[in-house]
Amino acid sequence: MLEFDFWKALLRILIFLPLVLIFALFFIRFFLSRKSFSFHRGYLQVMEQTGIGNKASLVIVKVGEEYFLYSVTENQIQMINKLPDYVPPQGNAPGSQTFAQVLSKLKQRREADKS
Repeated sequence: MLEFDFWKALLRILIFLPLVLIFALFFIRFFLSRKSFSFHRGYLQVMEQTGIGNKASLVIVKVGEEYFLYSVTENQIQMINKLPDYVPPQGNAPGSQTFAQVLSKLKQRREADKS
């Protein structure tokens, strides 16, 4: 009787383990990949992102043909500024800006506005 239960359990494992693995592969391939890259095909596109703390980051987002700088934390998302002079990076092409260059321009503009 005990030997019969062993073979029955082994048969269940051999049948259901491949089914679970196939389901997991299907889920990862079709659901997670489409969710994580859906912004690159539509109206919104995340151009650059950099962490500024444990749970905070700065993000440049393209909406239509305009660019915006957002602050993203665990509890909120806040638009910091519109970026009219932003040129998206295209490798090391001349005229493209890095994230640091965009931030330094914003700092200079804000300091000039305060004066």
